[in-house]
Amino acid sequence: MRRSRDWLLSILLSGITLLLCGMLIGAGWRAWRSNTQQPVLVAEQATPSATTTRATEPAATPLPTALPTVVPPTTAPSQTPTAVSTTAPPSDNTPATPVTTTTPTTVVANLPLPELPSGPLPNFAAALSQPFAGALAQHTDDSLYRIGALLNPADHTITGRETVRMTNTTGTTLNEIYFRLWVNAPFYKEGDIAVADVKVDGQPVKTELSMDNTTLKLVLAQPLAPKQSREIAMDFTTTVPTTGGGYGIFNVTEGVWALYNWQPELAVYEHGGWLLDPVTEQGDPTNTDAANYQVRFAAPPSFKLATSGSEVAAQTVGGETIHELASPLTRNMVIVASDRFAKTSTTAGAIKVNSWYLPGHDAAGKAALASAARAVQLYDQRFGHYAYPELDVTEVKLGGGAAGMESTGLVMIGSGFYAPDATDPLTGLGELVPAAKSLSELDFTVAHEVGHQWWYGVVGSDAFKRPWQDESLTNWSSAFYVDETAGAATGAAARDVFIRAPYDEVLADHDERLDQPVDHFNETEYGAIVYGKGPLMYDVLRKQIGDPAFFDFLRRYYVEHAFARVDGDGWHATLAEVSNQQTADAFYQKWVEGDKISASDLPPGGPLESLLNSMGTGGLPTETETPK
Repeated sequence: MRRSRDWLLSILLSGITLLLCGMLIGAGWRAWRSNTQQPVLVAEQATPSATTTRATEPAATPLPTALPTVVPPTTAPSQTPTAVSTTAPPSDNTPATPVTTTTPTTVVANLPLPELPSGPLPNFAAALSQPFAGALAQHTDDSLYRIGALLNPADHTITGRETVRMTNTTGTTLNEIYFRLWVNAPFYKEGDIAVADVKVDGQPVKTELSMDNTTLKLVLAQPLAPKQSREIAMDFTTTVPTTGGGYGIFNVTEGVWALYNWQPELAVYEHGGWLLDPVTEQGDPTNTDAANYQVRFAAPPSFKLATSGSEVAAQTVGGETIHELASPLTRNMVIVASDRFAKTSTTAGAIKVNSWYLPGHDAAGKAALASAARAVQLYDQRFGHYAYPELDVTEVKLGGGAAGMESTGLVMIGSGFYAPDATDPLTGLGELVPAAKSLSELDFTVAHEVGHQWWYGVVGSDAFKRPWQDESLTNWSSAFYVDETAGAATGAAARDVFIRAPYDEVLADHDERLDQPVDHFNETEYGAIVYGKGPLMYDVLRKQIGDPAFFDFLRRYYVEHAFARVDGDGWHATLAEVSNQQTADAFYQKWVEGDKISASDLPPGGPLESLLNSMGTGGLPTETETPK
């Protein structure tokens, strides 16, 4: 996720202008902050449970080898398009001219729930990019979700049935299994998930809700031994709020249904216990194992769906369209739906990239598309192949200061970037700092969320306990994207604005360990350390070991931990593979475990910091100097 502070980047320009006039500078900076709760590690135990089942309150490993070509499934055509334009196929290296589709608005009544998927599984390999089509053979024990669900716009609900085929990969016998009902958190207000008729292998089980009804425990009648499997089934009714609670990632507003965590998800079992994280307003709801999803999702025919995975078929029967979705090796099965969406598409090599946005927001929708295509192409070349045949970028009215949010194969970008009269806070900065002329906050935000497809989507980690593992590397990836697409000088300006400023602010007083859970930082420290110190660490590492070893490290890290979960020890071990154990130990101790970094350890500042230093300000402004 990319989050911004409450103060405004636009103050930056006026502050520098005032300084040039001989007055004191006042500057505003955006940084990123995220989640502020540490997970609770619950050891496996057999405890009496209540029978409640309904929530009423809310050495080098080679890169993947190319396999025979797999033709990805195509998206079903619009039922009633009003405008369609097409272009010739692009070359592998040049994004195509966008294809734009617009659909009308209709309203339909609630309809029966679609049948639960059954029978043969879809061709999951076709919903992976060609280089990863063989990855399923290495993940035969990953959980399988089969879901039949119906979106009811009239009463803001999703009714559904879900089965989960779970294999015990923990190495220990389980007496209970946990699910997460994330959207029962109180800050979602009227939003919730109500669960009923929970069964394991066809037999009812005792259940217990806890932690504001966000945790559902299933007590097994028979212990589940290692490598044994169970089929868990349950009905659920999800109420989608309109109040914009949390970050707005589970909400309906302006006709856009943002459906994050809309169905019960298996909790993660790790390091000897279940990870049961408190759900807070500053917490990423992204602590899951990769799993395979087969979904039949019914919605009004006028609704366009952007989803994780691929749509393999769609059929309109009566007053509903049933979308058949296949999403393999997925962290979160997310859907964004609207009967107002316009869509523009292009390709980045073999990857289809779609941008979904509201009417009148064409310019920003196309800009977001171009940024996403460039980022996919760059990261695919330098970090490792993108794992899926397509990527959706969606306009969503986010809240809580969020600028963007990641999920598997889909990213949400805040609607504040899209309005025709929206002004990038950095507009005009290029007149004072020429290297910043092509710097765009929308561009940086899209590149950040696309980067999460590599660091979070494929390489999983604990976003609560070790947020640096995905966020620090993703924020560095965004700066690297600016280096490569706009030039090194503009990349340095991006670091000044988005990375260096928040860390300088904290470092003027003290340093903090990077490897801390989110609730060990205050808000300022979190943005400074995870989104500032961490990315700068990667710049230092790159210079220290050189480009060949550095990018070998990133590619190994990506491949070795693909669709798994990695901790700090895994990061450390991969670094030792490309350098040596002594170098890796010293670097990890200093930058990840240490709290003694000083300004002399940092790379040189960029053109903005140089400008301010030349004017005698002593560097980038801090928060305490910024007008509120």
